[in-house]
Amino acid sequence: YALGILAIENEDYHYAIKYLEAAAYQQYALAAYTLAKIYHEREPKAPKKAFDWFLVAAQQNHVEACYYVGLYYHNGRGVKQDLKLAIYWYEKAAMKDDRDALYHLAMILMKEPNQDFSVIFKLLERAANLNHPNAQYNLAVMYQKGDGVTQNEQLAFYWYEKAANQNLAIAQYNLGML
Repeated sequence: YALGILAIENEDYHYAIKYLEAAAYQQYALAAYTLAKIYHEREPKAPKKAFDWFLVAAQQNHVEACYYVGLYYHNGRGVKQDLKLAIYWYEKAAMKDDRDALYHLAMILMKEPNQDFSVIFKLLERAANLNHPNAQYNLAVMYQKGDGVTQNEQLAFYWYEKAANQNLAIAQYNLGML
């Protein structure tokens, strides 16, 4: 694994892949995840390789890999779109407080016909407290409109400001409109 990281630092991806694959085949989750990230970032038109390695790492409970497997199932990237599997993998990552998984899980649930705003709120609140700007924005919207929570302009302002301070343009706009 260390030789693979050294090869990445030297931008020698041929050797990086060789060494990382060797480590990943020895059930080293971090190697599989790093390999997946290389394919994810360097070969965006061949998402199946990235997905396969993310899945290897996720099956070994690598939190970020669980998020990416959920993302790939969510978007149908490198694999057939499957929202049930996306939810499954997002939940695994969300249980370990992965802020992106918390946010994406909330967004899937928000589109369900029978929305449970209390669950959506809890997911967004956890992600927002982990500084996810889109979660902060969506939480602000919920407070502003009173969707699933008691309407509260002060909390709406607070969360819009948090998201705006992370350069989320729509939050900056909404903050200015309050």
